[in-house]
Amino acid sequence: MIRFISGLFLFLLIGGWIYFGTKRPYLSLEESDLLLARPNFRILITHKGGIGEQEMAERIKIAGKSLNLECTNFPLHQHSIFKRLFPHYRERFATLFHPDLVISLQGDKIYYPHAKHYIALTHGSNYYFTSNSILPAHHLIDFDGYLICFPDLEKLFTYCNFVEKECPHITWYTTCGKTDFIAPPHFKLFYCGFNMANTTFGAKYKQLFSRLNKTHYFNVYGQKNEWRHTPNCYRGFIKCDGVSLLQTMHNSGVTLVLHAPDHFQGQTPTGRIFEACAASTVVITDRHPFIEKHFGDSVLYIDQEKSSEDLFQQIDTHMRWVQSHPSEAIQLAKKSHEIFLRKFTLEMQLEKLIDLHKNLLIPKKLPKPESFGT
Repeated sequence: MIRFISGLFLFLLIGGWIYFGTKRPYLSLEESDLLLARPNFRILITHKGGIGEQEMAERIKIAGKSLNLECTNFPLHQHSIFKRLFPHYRERFATLFHPDLVISLQGDKIYYPHAKHYIALTHGSNYYFTSNSILPAHHLIDFDGYLICFPDLEKLFTYCNFVEKECPHITWYTTCGKTDFIAPPHFKLFYCGFNMANTTFGAKYKQLFSRLNKTHYFNVYGQKNEWRHTPNCYRGFIKCDGVSLLQTMHNSGVTLVLHAPDHFQGQTPTGRIFEACAASTVVITDRHPFIEKHFGDSVLYIDQEKSSEDLFQQIDTHMRWVQSHPSEAIQLAKKSHEIFLRKFTLEMQLEKLIDLHKNLLIPKKLPKPESFGT
Protein backbone atom coordinates (compact mmCIF):
# COMPACT_ATOMS: atom_id res chain seq x y z
CA MET A 1 0.00 0.00 0.00
CA ILE A 2 2.83 2.39 0.89
CA ARG A 3 4.58 1.56 -2.39
CA PHE A 4 1.37 2.21 -4.32
CA ILE A 5 0.80 5.59 -2.65
CA SER A 6 4.46 6.55 -3.15
CA GLY A 7 4.30 5.54 -6.79
CA LEU A 8 1.08 7.46 -7.34
CA PHE A 9 2.55 10.54 -5.70
CA LEU A 10 5.69 10.32 -7.85
CA PHE A 11 3.58 9.85 -10.99
CA LEU A 12 1.45 12.91 -10.20
CA LEU A 13 4.53 14.96 -9.38
CA ILE A 14 6.34 14.08 -12.59
CA GLY A 15 3.19 14.39 -14.66
CA GLY A 16 2.39 17.77 -13.13
CA TRP A 17 5.89 19.02 -13.82
CA ILE A 18 5.74 17.85 -17.43
CA TYR A 19 2.36 19.49 -17.92
CA PHE A 20 2.77 22.73 -15.98
CA GLY A 21 6.53 23.17 -16.28
CA THR A 22 7.22 22.62 -19.97
CA LYS A 23 7.78 25.51 -22.34
CA ARG A 24 4.52 25.50 -24.27
CA PRO A 25 2.22 27.56 -22.01
CA TYR A 26 -1.05 27.22 -23.92
CA LEU A 27 -3.01 24.32 -25.29
CA SER A 28 -5.07 24.79 -28.42
CA LEU A 29 -8.75 25.60 -28.04
CA GLU A 30 -9.63 22.15 -29.36
CA GLU A 31 -7.50 20.44 -26.71
CA SER A 32 -8.98 22.42 -23.86
CA ASP A 33 -12.56 21.94 -25.08
CA LEU A 34 -12.15 18.17 -24.69
CA LEU A 35 -12.04 18.62 -20.90
CA LEU A 36 -15.27 20.46 -20.13
CA ALA A 37 -18.69 20.79 -21.74
CA ARG A 38 -19.22 24.42 -22.71
CA PRO A 39 -21.84 26.53 -20.88
CA ASN A 40 -23.11 29.93 -22.10
CA PHE A 41 -20.17 31.80 -20.62
CA ARG A 42 -17.20 30.80 -18.54
CA ILE A 43 -15.65 33.30 -16.11
CA LEU A 44 -12.26 33.05 -14.40
CA ILE A 45 -11.76 35.25 -11.32
CA THR A 46 -8.16 35.99 -10.33
CA HIS A 47 -6.76 37.57 -7.18
CA LYS A 48 -3.67 37.56 -4.94
CA GLY A 49 -5.24 35.63 -2.07
CA GLY A 50 -6.66 38.54 -0.07
CA ILE A 51 -9.48 37.71 2.36
CA GLY A 52 -11.96 40.11 0.80
CA GLU A 53 -11.04 38.99 -2.71
CA GLN A 54 -11.45 35.32 -1.82
CA GLU A 55 -14.90 36.08 -0.43
CA MET A 56 -15.89 38.09 -3.52
CA ALA A 57 -14.67 35.33 -5.83
CA GLU A 58 -16.84 32.78 -4.02
CA ARG A 59 -19.85 35.07 -4.27
CA ILE A 60 -19.35 35.47 -8.01
CA LYS A 61 -19.30 31.70 -8.37
CA ILE A 62 -22.56 31.36 -6.43
CA ALA A 63 -24.35 34.21 -8.21
CA GLY A 64 -23.11 33.00 -11.59
CA LYS A 65 -24.92 29.69 -11.24
CA SER A 66 -28.31 31.39 -11.29
CA LEU A 67 -27.34 33.07 -14.57
CA ASN A 68 -26.06 29.86 -16.20
CA LEU A 69 -22.46 31.06 -15.90
CA GLU A 70 -19.65 28.70 -15.02
CA CYS A 71 -17.21 30.50 -12.73
CA THR A 72 -14.04 29.52 -10.95
CA ASN A 73 -11.40 31.47 -9.07
CA PHE A 74 -7.63 31.22 -9.15
CA PRO A 75 -5.27 32.87 -6.61
CA LEU A 76 -2.24 34.19 -8.47
CA HIS A 77 -0.03 34.39 -5.39
CA GLN A 78 2.06 31.23 -5.09
CA HIS A 79 5.29 30.30 -3.33
CA SER A 80 8.44 31.10 -5.32
CA ILE A 81 9.49 27.43 -5.31
CA PHE A 82 6.16 26.48 -6.85
CA LYS A 83 6.61 29.15 -9.52
CA ARG A 84 10.07 27.80 -10.38
CA LEU A 85 8.86 24.21 -10.66
CA PHE A 86 5.75 25.13 -12.65
CA PRO A 87 6.51 28.38 -14.51
CA HIS A 88 3.43 28.11 -16.73
CA TYR A 89 0.92 27.01 -14.11
CA ARG A 90 -1.20 30.15 -14.57
CA GLU A 91 -1.52 29.75 -18.33
CA ARG A 92 -2.15 26.01 -18.09
CA PHE A 93 -4.86 26.51 -15.50
CA ALA A 94 -6.51 29.11 -17.72
CA THR A 95 -6.25 26.77 -20.72
CA LEU A 96 -7.83 23.91 -18.79
CA PHE A 97 -10.76 26.12 -17.79
CA HIS A 98 -10.85 28.01 -21.12
CA PRO A 99 -12.70 31.14 -19.92
CA ASP A 100 -14.52 33.61 -22.14
CA LEU A 101 -13.69 36.43 -19.76
CA VAL A 102 -11.30 36.96 -16.85
CA ILE A 103 -12.04 39.25 -13.90
CA SER A 104 -8.99 40.54 -12.03
CA LEU A 105 -9.90 41.56 -8.48
CA GLN A 106 -6.47 42.91 -7.53
CA GLY A 107 -4.86 44.15 -10.70
CA ASP A 108 -2.75 41.15 -11.74
CA LYS A 109 -3.44 39.87 -15.23
CA ILE A 110 -3.25 36.25 -16.29
CA TYR A 111 -2.14 36.37 -19.91
CA TYR A 112 -4.62 34.11 -21.67
CA PRO A 113 -5.05 35.12 -25.33
CA HIS A 114 -8.48 33.55 -25.92
CA ALA A 115 -10.40 35.67 -23.38
CA LYS A 116 -11.27 39.28 -22.64
CA HIS A 117 -9.74 40.62 -19.42
CA TYR A 118 -11.56 42.96 -17.03
CA ILE A 119 -10.18 44.68 -13.94
CA ALA A 120 -12.27 45.57 -10.88
CA LEU A 121 -11.40 49.09 -9.70
CA THR A 122 -13.04 49.03 -6.27
CA HIS A 123 -11.05 51.82 -4.59
CA GLY A 124 -11.15 55.56 -5.02
CA SER A 125 -9.56 57.05 -8.14
CA ASN A 126 -6.51 58.23 -6.12
CA TYR A 127 -5.63 54.56 -5.69
CA TYR A 128 -4.79 54.49 -9.40
CA PHE A 129 -4.18 58.01 -10.72
CA THR A 130 -1.67 59.68 -8.39
CA SER A 131 2.12 59.67 -8.34
CA ASN A 132 2.25 57.24 -5.40
CA SER A 133 -0.60 54.99 -6.51
CA ILE A 134 -0.65 51.46 -5.12
CA LEU A 135 -1.82 50.22 -8.53
CA PRO A 136 -0.37 52.70 -11.06
CA ALA A 137 -2.51 53.62 -14.05
CA HIS A 138 -0.12 52.14 -16.60
CA HIS A 139 -1.15 48.69 -15.38
CA LEU A 140 -4.64 49.40 -16.67
CA ILE A 141 -3.58 49.48 -20.31
CA ASP A 142 -3.46 45.68 -20.54
CA PHE A 143 -7.16 45.21 -19.75
CA ASP A 144 -10.07 45.14 -22.19
CA GLY A 145 -12.69 46.60 -19.85
CA TYR A 146 -13.14 48.24 -16.45
CA LEU A 147 -15.46 47.48 -13.53
CA ILE A 148 -15.55 50.78 -11.66
CA CYS A 149 -16.63 51.75 -8.15
CA PHE A 150 -15.44 55.38 -7.96
CA PRO A 151 -17.70 58.15 -9.34
CA ASP A 152 -15.09 60.49 -10.86
CA LEU A 153 -14.75 58.57 -14.11
CA GLU A 154 -13.19 61.51 -15.91
CA LYS A 155 -9.73 60.55 -14.63
CA LEU A 156 -10.00 57.13 -16.26
CA PHE A 157 -11.45 58.56 -19.48
CA THR A 158 -8.69 61.16 -19.67
CA TYR A 159 -5.98 58.57 -19.14
CA CYS A 160 -7.42 56.15 -21.72
CA ASN A 161 -7.74 58.99 -24.21
CA PHE A 162 -4.10 59.96 -23.53
CA VAL A 163 -2.86 56.45 -24.36
CA GLU A 164 -5.34 56.19 -27.27
CA LYS A 165 -7.28 53.35 -25.71
CA GLU A 166 -11.02 52.70 -25.59
CA CYS A 167 -12.64 52.64 -22.14
CA PRO A 168 -15.52 50.13 -22.01
CA HIS A 169 -16.81 50.03 -18.42
CA ILE A 170 -19.66 49.30 -16.04
CA THR A 171 -20.38 50.29 -12.44
CA TRP A 172 -19.19 47.58 -10.06
CA TYR A 173 -19.35 47.25 -6.27
CA THR A 174 -18.10 44.60 -3.84
CA THR A 175 -21.62 43.33 -3.29
CA CYS A 176 -23.59 40.08 -2.84
CA GLY A 177 -25.99 37.85 -4.68
CA LYS A 178 -29.76 38.07 -4.24
CA THR A 179 -31.20 36.87 -0.93
CA ASP A 180 -34.65 36.44 0.56
CA PHE A 181 -35.55 38.66 3.47
CA ILE A 182 -35.66 36.68 6.72
CA ALA A 183 -36.21 38.55 9.96
CA PRO A 184 -33.18 38.17 12.27
CA PRO A 185 -33.67 35.92 15.32
CA HIS A 186 -32.36 38.51 17.80
CA PHE A 187 -30.45 41.79 17.90
CA LYS A 188 -26.74 41.72 18.68
CA LEU A 189 -24.23 44.08 17.06
CA PHE A 190 -21.99 42.55 14.37
CA TYR A 191 -18.65 43.96 13.24
CA CYS A 192 -15.99 42.29 11.12
CA GLY A 193 -12.66 43.36 9.66
CA PHE A 194 -9.59 45.39 10.51
CA ASN A 195 -9.61 48.01 13.25
CA MET A 196 -6.96 50.28 11.63
CA ALA A 197 -5.38 50.77 15.05
CA ASN A 198 -2.06 51.89 13.58
CA THR A 199 -3.54 55.16 12.29
CA THR A 200 -4.74 58.29 14.06
CA PHE A 201 -8.16 57.54 12.66
CA GLY A 202 -7.93 53.96 13.91
CA ALA A 203 -6.92 54.97 17.44
CA LYS A 204 -10.31 56.57 17.96
CA TYR A 205 -12.07 53.44 16.79
CA LYS A 206 -9.87 51.23 18.92
CA GLN A 207 -11.20 53.18 21.90
CA LEU A 208 -14.72 52.73 20.57
CA PHE A 209 -14.31 48.97 20.23
CA SER A 210 -12.81 48.73 23.71
CA ARG A 211 -15.91 50.52 25.01
CA LEU A 212 -18.22 48.22 23.06
CA ASN A 213 -16.30 45.26 24.46
CA LYS A 214 -17.87 46.04 27.84
CA THR A 215 -21.44 45.69 26.54
CA HIS A 216 -23.52 42.54 26.39
CA TYR A 217 -24.46 42.88 22.71
CA PHE A 218 -21.21 43.27 20.69
CA ASN A 219 -19.89 40.44 18.45
CA VAL A 220 -16.64 41.07 16.58
CA TYR A 221 -14.93 38.80 14.01
CA GLY A 222 -11.63 38.82 12.13
CA GLN A 223 -7.96 38.00 12.58
CA LYS A 224 -7.39 37.29 16.28
CA ASN A 225 -4.26 39.43 16.57
CA GLU A 226 -6.27 42.44 15.37
CA TRP A 227 -8.74 42.17 18.24
CA ARG A 228 -6.70 41.62 21.39
CA HIS A 229 -8.33 44.71 22.93
CA THR A 230 -11.82 43.11 22.67
CA PRO A 231 -11.38 39.77 24.47
CA ASN A 232 -14.95 39.60 25.78
CA CYS A 233 -16.67 39.95 22.43
CA TYR A 234 -14.22 38.36 19.95
CA ARG A 235 -16.00 35.45 18.26
CA GLY A 236 -13.44 34.11 15.78
CA PHE A 237 -12.60 34.16 12.10
CA ILE A 238 -15.28 33.69 9.43
CA LYS A 239 -14.26 31.46 6.53
CA CYS A 240 -14.39 32.86 3.01
CA ASP A 241 -16.97 30.70 1.26
CA GLY A 242 -19.50 33.28 0.04
CA VAL A 243 -22.11 32.12 2.57
CA SER A 244 -20.78 32.07 6.15
CA LEU A 245 -20.29 35.83 6.48
CA LEU A 246 -23.89 36.66 5.60
CA GLN A 247 -25.20 33.87 7.82
CA THR A 248 -23.15 35.10 10.78
CA MET A 249 -24.36 38.65 10.19
CA HIS A 250 -27.96 37.48 10.07
CA ASN A 251 -27.57 35.58 13.33
CA SER A 252 -26.41 38.80 15.01
CA GLY A 253 -29.24 40.91 13.60
CA VAL A 254 -27.56 44.36 13.57
CA THR A 255 -24.47 45.32 11.53
CA LEU A 256 -22.06 48.15 12.27
CA VAL A 257 -20.76 49.67 9.01
CA LEU A 258 -17.68 51.91 9.22
CA HIS A 259 -15.69 53.57 6.45
CA ALA A 260 -11.97 54.33 6.40
CA PRO A 261 -10.71 57.79 5.34
CA ASP A 262 -9.93 56.38 1.88
CA HIS A 263 -13.62 55.54 1.41
CA PHE A 264 -14.64 59.13 2.11
CA GLN A 265 -11.85 60.62 0.02
CA GLY A 266 -12.54 58.32 -2.93
CA GLN A 267 -16.35 58.55 -2.55
CA THR A 268 -16.57 54.77 -2.58
CA PRO A 269 -18.65 52.67 -0.16
CA THR A 270 -17.39 49.71 1.79
CA GLY A 271 -18.87 46.42 0.66
CA ARG A 272 -20.12 45.92 4.21
CA ILE A 273 -23.24 47.99 3.48
CA PHE A 274 -24.38 45.57 0.78
CA GLU A 275 -23.56 42.55 2.94
CA ALA A 276 -25.51 43.98 5.88
CA CYS A 277 -28.59 44.59 3.74
CA ALA A 278 -28.34 41.22 1.99
CA ALA A 279 -28.15 39.53 5.41
CA SER A 280 -31.49 41.12 6.46
CA THR A 281 -29.90 43.03 9.33
CA VAL A 282 -30.54 46.45 10.79
CA VAL A 283 -27.72 48.76 9.69
CA ILE A 284 -25.91 51.25 11.93
CA THR A 285 -23.52 53.26 9.76
CA ASP A 286 -21.47 56.43 9.58
CA ARG A 287 -22.65 59.18 7.26
CA HIS A 288 -21.02 58.24 3.99
CA PRO A 289 -22.54 60.29 1.12
CA PHE A 290 -23.15 57.14 -0.96
CA ILE A 291 -25.21 55.53 1.80
CA GLU A 292 -27.14 58.70 2.55
CA LYS A 293 -27.97 59.06 -1.15
CA HIS A 294 -29.03 55.47 -1.87
CA PHE A 295 -30.24 54.10 1.46
CA GLY A 296 -31.65 57.26 3.05
CA ASP A 297 -33.73 56.63 6.17
CA SER A 298 -33.59 52.84 5.86
CA VAL A 299 -30.48 52.77 8.06
CA LEU A 300 -29.44 54.30 11.40
CA TYR A 301 -26.62 56.86 11.39
CA ILE A 302 -23.73 57.82 13.64
CA ASP A 303 -21.54 60.91 13.22
CA GLN A 304 -18.00 59.83 12.37
CA GLU A 305 -16.65 63.29 13.24
CA LYS A 306 -17.52 62.82 16.93
CA SER A 307 -15.24 61.44 19.65
CA SER A 308 -15.07 57.74 20.47
CA GLU A 309 -17.26 58.27 23.55
CA ASP A 310 -19.89 60.15 21.52
CA LEU A 311 -19.83 57.43 18.88
CA PHE A 312 -20.36 54.81 21.55
CA GLN A 313 -23.31 56.72 23.00
CA GLN A 314 -24.90 57.01 19.56
CA ILE A 315 -24.44 53.29 18.86
CA ASP A 316 -25.70 52.34 22.30
CA THR A 317 -28.80 54.52 21.85
CA HIS A 318 -29.53 52.84 18.52
CA MET A 319 -29.08 49.37 20.03
CA ARG A 320 -31.43 50.16 22.90
CA TRP A 321 -34.05 51.37 20.41
CA VAL A 322 -33.66 48.27 18.21
CA GLN A 323 -33.95 45.88 21.14
CA SER A 324 -36.98 47.68 22.57
CA HIS A 325 -38.75 48.12 19.21
CA PRO A 326 -38.18 44.80 17.36
CA SER A 327 -41.10 45.18 14.93
CA GLU A 328 -40.01 48.64 13.77
CA ALA A 329 -36.40 47.46 13.56
CA ILE A 330 -37.39 44.54 11.32
CA GLN A 331 -39.29 46.90 9.01
CA LEU A 332 -36.18 49.07 8.81
CA ALA A 333 -34.05 46.06 7.84
CA LYS A 334 -36.65 45.03 5.27
CA LYS A 335 -36.58 48.49 3.69
CA SER A 336 -32.80 48.49 3.23
CA HIS A 337 -32.97 44.91 1.91
CA GLU A 338 -35.47 46.01 -0.74
CA ILE A 339 -33.14 48.81 -1.83
CA PHE A 340 -30.29 46.30 -2.11
CA LEU A 341 -32.42 43.98 -4.28
CA ARG A 342 -33.53 46.83 -6.51
CA LYS A 343 -30.12 48.41 -7.12
CA PHE A 344 -27.09 46.46 -6.02
CA THR A 345 -27.25 42.68 -6.44
CA LEU A 346 -24.26 40.83 -7.85
CA GLU A 347 -26.52 39.19 -10.44
CA MET A 348 -27.33 42.64 -11.88
CA GLN A 349 -23.63 43.44 -12.15
CA LEU A 350 -22.81 40.16 -13.83
CA GLU A 351 -25.60 40.65 -16.37
CA LYS A 352 -24.21 44.10 -17.19
CA LEU A 353 -20.73 42.58 -17.51
CA ILE A 354 -21.98 39.94 -19.94
CA ASP A 355 -23.70 42.65 -22.01
CA LEU A 356 -20.47 44.66 -22.03
CA HIS A 357 -18.54 41.55 -23.06
CA LYS A 358 -20.94 40.78 -25.92
CA ASN A 359 -20.57 44.33 -27.22
CA LEU A 360 -16.80 43.99 -27.22
CA LEU A 361 -17.10 40.82 -29.32
CA ILE A 362 -19.04 42.61 -32.05
CA PRO A 363 -16.60 43.35 -34.89
CA LYS A 364 -15.97 47.06 -35.32
CA LYS A 365 -17.11 48.36 -38.69
CA LEU A 366 -14.26 50.09 -40.46
CA PRO A 367 -15.08 53.26 -42.42
CA LYS A 368 -15.37 52.73 -46.14
CA PRO A 369 -12.34 53.94 -48.04
CA GLU A 370 -12.89 57.08 -50.06
CA SER A 371 -13.18 56.58 -53.78
CA PHE A 372 -11.30 58.94 -56.05
CA GLY A 373 -12.26 59.64 -59.58
CA THR A 374 -9.82 59.02 -62.34
